[in-house]
Amino acid sequence: METQAPVSFFMTMMFLVLLIVITVICRMMIFEKAGRSNVSAFIPFLNFYVMLQIVGMKRINTLLYFITLLNIYI
Repeated sequence: METQAPVSFFMTMMFLVLLIVITVICRMMIFEKAGRSNVSAFIPFLNFYVMLQIVGMKRINTLLYFITLLNIYI
């Protein structure tokens, strides 16, 4: 009797890859409208930093987001 585990795993991974691709494309479009470089959408921490600058956060608040318990307060 065969299990459906490999098929289920493959479908889950394909769904997650699709979500990542959609997210990157949307961030590229946001960065383009904000006058930023599209390449920033691919760099993990830089895209978060640029997104917070686009919405108007101060630089110190952006850096404080990377401190684990402090970002809950902010």
